[in-house]
Amino acid sequence: MLAEQVSKITSIIKMLDILEKKVNEPEKIVKREKEKCKLDRQQSINPVGTAIT
Repeated sequence: MLAEQVSKITSIIKMLDILEKKVNEPEKIVKREKEKCKLDRQQSINPVGTAIT
């Protein structure tokens, strides 16, 4: 009985972990795209590649 409950709880925790990763993944993609856009903008402003300070 107790072992059954423990295994159910464990599987729920695993599902929550998977869901959390699925929720966080789009944020990472958005962040990466924003960084890429920022770099593209810097390069278009400064095509030589010297650092903008």
